[in-house]
Formats: sequence, C-alpha cells, structure tokens
Amino acid sequence: MSRRHQIANRLAAYSGVKTILSAMKSIAMMELHKLGEQRERQLIIMATVEKVAADFMTSYTLPVESGRKVLIAIGSERGFCGKFNEELLPGIHQAQDSGDMVLMIGSQLGGYFDLESDAPDLLPGPNITEEIPAVLETVAHWLEDAQSVTPEAPLQVSVFSHDQDGPTERAIAPLPLPQYPAPPHPFPPVLTLPPREFLGKLIEEAMLLALQEVFTLSLASENRHRLEHMDNALRRLGEMTETLERRMNAARQEDIVQEIETILLGSYL
Repeated sequence: MSRRHQIANRLAAYSGVKTILSAMKSIAMMELHKLGEQRERQLIIMATVEKVAADFMTSYTLPVESGRKVLIAIGSERGFCGKFNEELLPGIHQAQDSGDMVLMIGSQLGGYFDLESDAPDLLPGPNITEEIPAVLETVAHWLEDAQSVTPEAPLQVSVFSHDQDGPTERAIAPLPLPQYPAPPHPFPPVLTLPPREFLGKLIEEAMLLALQEVFTLSLASENRHRLEHMDNALRRLGEMTETLERRMNAARQEDIVQEIETILLGSYL
C-alpha cells in the first residue's frame, strides 16, 4: 500500500471519529438542557421543604440525633469526561481513613478501586436524566440496609460530588438546616402525625429530595466536563487532520513527480 493510500485511510478513520465525537457533544448539550429545567423545579421544591422544616423546628424542639457517618461519592457511569472521577478520590480516601461508610456511584469511579480488597460499595450511576429516579431507588435501598446495621440512631449522610463550583461535600441528613430561620408563630403547625413520627418522615423525604438535587448537579457537571473534553478532542483531531492533509498533498506531489520522471526516463529508452 502506497504512502498516499495509508494517509487516505487514516483521514477516513479521523472523519469517523469526528462524527462520533460530534454526536457525543450534541448528546451532552441536550442533557444539560434537560437538567437545567429539572434543576429549576427542584429549587422550588427544596425551598418548600426548607420552609416546612423551619416552621416545624420553631414549634417543636425535638432533638435530631445522628449516628454513623456515611459518605456517598457520585462519579460517572460513562467515560470521556476528563478528570471528573479522579478529583473525587482524595475525599473518598479521607472518608475511609476516618472509618466512615462509603458508597460510590458510577462504574468509572469504581474502576479506580478494582484491585483494592477494602474497596467501598459500588452502585451504577445514571447515564441520562431519566435514569436518576432508578438510581435513587437503589441508593435508598442501600441506605436502608446500612441503617439496619446501626438502628440506634439515624445515619449522618453526606454527599461528595461535583457541582458548578467543583467537588463539594454536602450534608443531607439527618435534616437540612433552613437558610433563613422561620419567624415565630403564635400557634404550632397542625400535624396529622405525632411530632416525632413526622420528624422521621420529614428527615427521610428531605434526604431523598436533596439526593435528587445532588444527582442532578453532578450529572450536569459531568456533561460540562464531557463537553470540554469533546471540544479539546475535536480541536486536536482537527489539527491532526490538517497535518495529514498536508502530508497527503506532499505525497500526491511526490507521486506526480515520480510519474513525470518515469515518463521522461521512458522517452530516452
């Protein structure tokens, strides 16, 4: 195979890779759009939960107990997102050294612990927005099992994940503290459950809503990392394509010169 044919084959391969990268970039952009809309709805719901928690806590002074600490580290299920998962490793190792229970989300994150005998538990993460509820359900089951091991006090749950500011640890249980204290009311809220039972259900619902919010922020950050990664890859691919095209032109000129020389040599025979 001539040098020019080899270059042509590589250019064709680069064209196929460019098509795939462009498609992945478009998918990431669509996911960011969907996650942005979901985030707006979550902000409204979380504001309502905070108001309910503030109203309750100002009227009922029940102690909020907490037990063993659990860290949920949310990585990615897919690759091609740069150092998204690597940036979570220090927080995971710190939690392990502190003796906390650790749950990792995302196969790509779990890959960094494949050869470790004391690797944390691992659950698959969401690929797209629509998969977040199913992942939340598996995480809720894991938390129920973890709570059954230490039933004397509610778990103290934190999440280590990416948001718009980078890797951040956020406490989501036993109860999110309201940003703004509620003003005192002359009468306590009317409850259909005993206050302690209501508090338990409020803690559970608030934690699940906070988890959903964190997964949304993490998946959005993952797709932003992927967009940046795809842009860099497409730029490098463009540079490599330009280099190959110059080599192709040079090879074509060499072939033309060789053909001319062959013709000229033939005229003297």
